[in-house]
Amino acid sequence: VEPVKCTPPRRGSAITGSATVPPELLEMPGTYVINGKIIDQHGAFTAYSTTVTVNYVAPTVAIDAASSVNEGVNYVLKASAMAPGDVPINAWTIDWGDGSKLERLNGPTPTDGTQVTFNHVYTDAAAPSASYTITVTAIDSFGSAFATHGVTVNHVNPQIQNLAATTIDEGGTSFISGTIVSVSSTDTYVLTINFGDGTDPAIINLPADTTNFQVAHLYADNQVPYSLSPIPTFAVSAQLVDSKGGTASANTAATVMNVAPTVNFTVAPSTGPEGTTFKIGGVVVDPGILDYQTVTINWGDGSPAVVLNFAPNGTTTHTFEYTHTYPDNVVPNVPDNDLPFTITVTAKDSSKGADGNLYPGLGEATTSNTAIVPNAAPTITGLAVRITGLYPVHYFRTRAAHE
Repeated sequence: VEPVKCTPPRRGSAITGSATVPPELLEMPGTYVINGKIIDQHGAFTAYSTTVTVNYVAPTVAIDAASSVNEGVNYVLKASAMAPGDVPINAWTIDWGDGSKLERLNGPTPTDGTQVTFNHVYTDAAAPSASYTITVTAIDSFGSAFATHGVTVNHVNPQIQNLAATTIDEGGTSFISGTIVSVSSTDTYVLTINFGDGTDPAIINLPADTTNFQVAHLYADNQVPYSLSPIPTFAVSAQLVDSKGGTASANTAATVMNVAPTVNFTVAPSTGPEGTTFKIGGVVVDPGILDYQTVTINWGDGSPAVVLNFAPNGTTTHTFEYTHTYPDNVVPNVPDNDLPFTITVTAKDSSKGADGNLYPGLGEATTSNTAIVPNAAPTITGLAVRITGLYPVHYFRTRAAHE
């Protein structure tokens, strides 16, 4: 300290003086001993001492950050400290308020407003948003100070992408698949898929971190409700709800192709004379188990065709039997002995519309078989002779079989 010069006092009187301790010598808190001397003009002196206590002044912490952020987006926070002394910040801690681990950043950082930067990603906010309190603490060699900051984290709804359904034939299984995109790594999901065919939706629980899904569904028919399109499609929708209440939806179409029925039958017996009753037995197969079937039997002899109708029975098959008697082996204008009659059976499918009416489908199948009916020769029975008068008269009483 620079000496303080004093004017000599009058004899017997007191003199006062003062000295200023430079502030740079008192920038650190603590107790300091100040020593001084009073020296007269002859060099004689008296020593004295005193103590000065420098009190600790905690730094003032300031936070510079946004008040809201979307879930999954990097959040930037800057902090600084101001203090009257020259005590640096040795370390920073930050509590993000979401239950994540306390973050620490070591210094030193001057207490002159110099900013430090922190980054954080919030990934688990409830829908539609969640509020968190951030606490930033500055620690120096003598103590600490903190400041808080509130942030609103907006929940980001998941997304369903690439929803698709495989094209199939009726009676087949279509696979509905899609991708889940979410910024959260902890959300679980409930997925609901409506298949568009009137059946119950599928409800599936998915664990956290699910990114893809695939659901199988059997389409029993290609037209429920009935569509005039030659390639009917079913409107498939998917709804997703995450465990925080966020939602997503997507739509696609499942194309289900109609399959024509097949029909086969046998004839018994295969050959029989005129007047024989023939029996046919057959089966219609259609993978569309909701299809109605119309079977038409043409006997090939000009008689009226027989029409049989079958309602859905929960299976892919319908069986039928029918009998027919051929009274003659000749079709008019076709003089041919042992004529084989061609029996033709046609199966057509149809679907019931939303209005309850049946609409013809695009599927049809025809097959044929033969019944051989040989001509039966006539027989004569009951021959009698009667003689009257001079001359004999002969007459025959005849009966021709099958004629």
